[in-house]
Amino acid sequence: SILEKKDTNYLRYNLALRSKKPIEVKNNLSNIFVNLDAFIKGVDQRPIVDGRLNLVPVRSRLFFKGNVFEISTGTITLRKNNKSIDPFFDISGGTKVGEYFLNLGVLGDIKNLNVTFTSDPPLSQEDIFSLLTLGVTLSKTRQLESSAINSVTTLGIGSLIIDQLGINKSLNDTLGVKVSVSPEFEDGENSLIAGKINEPQTGSSARVRSATKIRLSKRISNSMNMSYSSTLGGTLDQRQEMNLNLKLNKNVLLQGVYQTQSSDTTESTNTSDSLGLDLIWKKTFK
Repeated sequence: SILEKKDTNYLRYNLALRSKKPIEVKNNLSNIFVNLDAFIKGVDQRPIVDGRLNLVPVRSRLFFKGNVFEISTGTITLRKNNKSIDPFFDISGGTKVGEYFLNLGVLGDIKNLNVTFTSDPPLSQEDIFSLLTLGVTLSKTRQLESSAINSVTTLGIGSLIIDQLGINKSLNDTLGVKVSVSPEFEDGENSLIAGKINEPQTGSSARVRSATKIRLSKRISNSMNMSYSSTLGGTLDQRQEMNLNLKLNKNVLLQGVYQTQSSDTTESTNTSDSLGLDLIWKKTFK
């Protein structure tokens, strides 16, 4: 509406903004889909925006050093503010790294944003950050030889360079494929107690064996993805693994695994195949 001339404002806003379908927002850090429900009110000198952006679960994802966090719940509330847009974030999601489920929580506004990480089974914050950045917990590195620790550090730097150069983004945009390089670990044949007893007497090697793991993953649909991985070098037996994951709903995942493992002996090479099917249920508590 037109205001009186003595007022420095000439327009008064009263607009409702609602999206008919999710809006995709994509960059190096995220690929999210949001449903918009907002209002623009006020005058032309001081427009006020308030409303909500609801993130679409499962389809929305956050990226951190090759790890993909699938959003389980997420809202961005646009609070009334005469000076600027004032978003308040309430987002939670999760990913799996090795044998651990990692949960991400984002809560707060731009000036007071609180980002938290938890894990199942529980880990310390130091172990969680080490797992996200290097692919291994700090407690695991204490069981490695110095050469294996150097390999882990090199892999972490190499993976970071891949992300920074946008190689993964290019592959994902053109082929829909993501590449990750990470260390793979396995406890040795001796138990931890046996290792401690025998180590001083026999000078045996580290209790944990390691290798480099290359993983290719592709999203087939919003509820299905598949991956192929292979170990290279190191002291682990060569292993190839194919995974097919089907998300039945936001809490239930059906996972199929086919694995081939080859071990070399002095006389021959032994190969074993295995096929498995897991039904995974998870629940996030606030």
